[in-house]
Amino acid sequence: MIGFVELLRSDTRNFLWSYHVQAELFGAIREFWPMLAKESREEFCNMILKGPPRDLLPSAPENEWADFVDRKIWERLERIAQIAPKLSGSVAERLREIKRKNPEWRLQGSEREDVAFRFETYMGASPEARRIADEWLQWPVPEIAERIRSDILAPDSGTYRKRSLFEIWDSIIEKNRAKSLKVLRCFLEQEFYHEEIWSKGLLAFSSISRQDENAQELLNLIGDFSGDFVGKHEIIYAVTAILNSMAKSLGEDEIESNVEVFLDFWDRLFPYAIKDSRSGIDEDSLGIITYAINHPAGKITEMLFYLFPAGDSPRGSGILSGMKTRLEKILQSYDTGAHGWRASYTIIATRLPWLHFLDPKWTEKMVVPAFDWGNEEKAKVSWSGYLFRPRIDPDLWNAIKGNFILAFERHGKLPDNSYRLFADIAIWWPDTLPHKDARRCVKVMDHHGRREVLNYFYLALRQAEEQPSVMWKEQIEPWVKEVWPRDMNLRSPEEASLFAELAISTGDSFPDAVNTLYGFLSPLEGNRAHHILRQIENNADSERTALNSDSETLLKFLDKIFPKEIDHFQNAVKEFLNRMKEADPAIENNPHYRRLSELTL
Repeated sequence: MIGFVELLRSDTRNFLWSYHVQAELFGAIREFWPMLAKESREEFCNMILKGPPRDLLPSAPENEWADFVDRKIWERLERIAQIAPKLSGSVAERLREIKRKNPEWRLQGSEREDVAFRFETYMGASPEARRIADEWLQWPVPEIAERIRSDILAPDSGTYRKRSLFEIWDSIIEKNRAKSLKVLRCFLEQEFYHEEIWSKGLLAFSSISRQDENAQELLNLIGDFSGDFVGKHEIIYAVTAILNSMAKSLGEDEIESNVEVFLDFWDRLFPYAIKDSRSGIDEDSLGIITYAINHPAGKITEMLFYLFPAGDSPRGSGILSGMKTRLEKILQSYDTGAHGWRASYTIIATRLPWLHFLDPKWTEKMVVPAFDWGNEEKAKVSWSGYLFRPRIDPDLWNAIKGNFILAFERHGKLPDNSYRLFADIAIWWPDTLPHKDARRCVKVMDHHGRREVLNYFYLALRQAEEQPSVMWKEQIEPWVKEVWPRDMNLRSPEEASLFAELAISTGDSFPDAVNTLYGFLSPLEGNRAHHILRQIENNADSERTALNSDSETLLKFLDKIFPKEIDHFQNAVKEFLNRMKEADPAIENNPHYRRLSELTL
């Protein structure tokens, strides 16, 4: 599973800075920070210190942009500081600097402040807006509702006045969510469906569970909503987010008693969600996964899978007819040209292994065709969804193998998981992918793809339950010999480094691995060569092999990977060679030893 910091690093714009996943990010900070190693914490903080990319607010004046950056950085560092008060020097100083400039910024601890609207992070209500909210909260609910409604509809209600009103409404929601629901009920009775007022009120509950004390009243409110959803993008988004969150929170014993209620909502909302063209949600800039999980069509599709969990269902037990009918309706949305088809297809594709496990015939008839490159538009979306977190078994692999191979040629840059899946198949099911097809895939990969495959081999050897020498000899070595291209134009320094790491991770097969991989090795940059040397020193098996039984192979290996100049780690090399010489004085006559010794002079 991809790590938290690794995920952020893969796309900082969309996973660290996008307002669409802000609530999820802040929740992840609270969950994952205590589990991160020191190096990962430092990397995470450094990513934050760099700030968001300028194109998040391309037209904002520089002073507004500077304030925006400060706010974004503060929101993240302040949440970390609540968990780990002792931040490192530069991080702590940056946070102090921002807080000196903005002493009014405070985290209130509410879910509301995790949620951002449109392109702006929720900045918090002003002190004056908070004071007025406290005053209004003393009034009867109908009076609060009437005051908000009359101010919105007032002929002289300019932008500034409305902004102040929205801040007051934000503060009311934050201070008393139950009362804000009652205000929305008054609006419903008055048939007053102002989009921003409603979306703000509803989004405060976007992470609600079915067990929340306000859950039933919220469902009643949504059920009684008689306004037209057409064009009300933020309301559709809020409602689908609420339903998705509640469905996700259901325990297995609660699903049966709730499923019909949620399916009634699904049937009512799906036509609006699938047609929604919500502004600010752009697949090209966000990436298909972020786009899908933040589009109403993606959320309402995801809701289905929470209502029909697999549990311990045996293979081939089938998919409930109610779910099949709705999934087929989603799959038909491509032909209707609905805006949300990409989001829905992506979510379905992420569940491909589960669907195929339960009902292989139906899945191969209805879902697998979306992966066929005969329709490149559908295939690109479907493969992106599936490869986000791919899982595979022999039956599913037989159904998608041909189009998986074509994906390397048609898709352009694939998600990293695609290369890991390719490597997984190479290790565990080599007979299911002919060598000629595997060679074709490796050749059309870019350097990054080939590095991901080699890195997977390296990790597999490091984590091998059996001896790594056995995995190397029986599974990886034969495949590399037959498949990996010898063309020098298809190599990079990073690949050479990974081949070196592969060799020293093969345990007792180290001499054999060096012979097999020798043609793929080349001089490394000083830092990488030093890193390899340190790994050898830290690996008792490799060191014992090197110092006692096969110094010739190790010297040959080091001579191949060491650059012509090793100024910054001369002493480390000298000490290592001296230890080898103590174990085997005869190596003084070895030409590789002499060349390496000259590097230390």
